[in-house]
Amino acid sequence: MNGIVNDENLHCPLTSMVALIDGGGEKKPKFVKKFCDMMFVVYVNNEMFEEAIGVFEYAYENGLEIEERSCFALLVALKKSHKVELCLAFFDRMVKKGVEITVHSLTTVINGLCKKGEFQRAKALMDELGIRGVKANVFTYNGFIDAYIERKDFEGVKEILSLMERENVNYNAVTYTLLVEWYGSCGKIEKAGQLFDEMLERGIELDIYVYTALIKWSCRLGNLKRAFSLFDALTMRGLKPNTHTYGALITGVCNAGQIEAAEILLSEMQNVVF
Repeated sequence: MNGIVNDENLHCPLTSMVALIDGGGEKKPKFVKKFCDMMFVVYVNNEMFEEAIGVFEYAYENGLEIEERSCFALLVALKKSHKVELCLAFFDRMVKKGVEITVHSLTTVINGLCKKGEFQRAKALMDELGIRGVKANVFTYNGFIDAYIERKDFEGVKEILSLMERENVNYNAVTYTLLVEWYGSCGKIEKAGQLFDEMLERGIELDIYVYTALIKWSCRLGNLKRAFSLFDALTMRGLKPNTHTYGALITGVCNAGQIEAAEILLSEMQNVVF
């Protein structure tokens, strides 16, 4: 398949390929549907997005379907390629053609819009699909929170948190990590610590990212005792500190004038991380 789409000498219209495999007019709808889906995925994997969309249109014009998971793959690829408008346009085609939309596809498009700062369009899409029965989940809301924090739009963060509370959507580890970063950047390290304790109470698995975020802001706000206490706690849990974890501690002790401690941490980092 990859050879067909990448070798110019093998290029031929999709209709010709379908006619070839259709046995000279003998209808084999299941096989043709599978072939179209395979071609669609191959085009997506080779970043031939217009060709993939062409296969999608051909399939639906001929009473066939492209699987939702294949469509999802195209949405993800378009988002990664920063083709947000094309991603949104294809999502609209999916809705109009009656493709069963999952929250994963919805979240991908919304995250792409949020990264561009298109929050109103993202909220409108979320509301529209919510009416159709596709409810946003914690990953959808995390996309909003991350983008709002990146733009230092803290009112936007509060709005999403209120919406999550109203919709009874619980935080996950990513949400907590984002909020720890947010409160830390606002100088509210105690609030960040409360969220950390809440994670423990809820039994949410703590990862290196939330530990590193709290260590970083503890150091920046001059609380080295807490930072090293957290560092000890993460190693006791079997987590492996990364360069960002050590970097936060090294910066913290340097700012406190503890150069010898910084050298010890640097040496330890070289042994542990590299």
